[in-house]
Amino acid sequence: MIGSAEAKELIKSILNDDRRYAHSLEVASKMASLARYWKESEELWYLTGLLHDIDLPETIDCLEKHGLLAAEKLQGLLPEEGIRAIMAHDFRTEPVPDTILARSLVFADMLEIMEHTAGKESVQLCRERGAWESLLQTFPGKDFHIGTIRDYYEKHRAVPV
Repeated sequence: MIGSAEAKELIKSILNDDRRYAHSLEVASKMASLARYWKESEELWYLTGLLHDIDLPETIDCLEKHGLLAAEKLQGLLPEEGIRAIMAHDFRTEPVPDTILARSLVFADMLEIMEHTAGKESVQLCRERGAWESLLQTFPGKDFHIGTIRDYYEKHRAVPV
């Protein structure tokens, strides 16, 4: 399995965009926190979060392939469980996220996007109040993102992120 320092260098060289790189670091951090919560491999979950967008520059104009090309790139670098979660993290592709690792990756990815878009405080306030309507009204194109976050939080109330 690739080490975290090597994975950071790899993803930074491929994404070569400060926002996308920051997104990957944030998703990785959220995944490490979720791994501790679920008592799973923090290293695997962190790397899965870090590398989940490794193919984005090549698939940005064809997002139905996002995650699938990543799977090819990550063969031999990440265990199959992590690769499969990355393949499933985008709702436009198959397979569906059917493991806690894959569902957590979708959640962490959507959460980071909404925290960046709406602000961490807004998302946290919606979580505390259980009232997501304001985000849905303010960001009409983000229904999937908000629904994913809401559903994960409602199912796993004690989740730390």
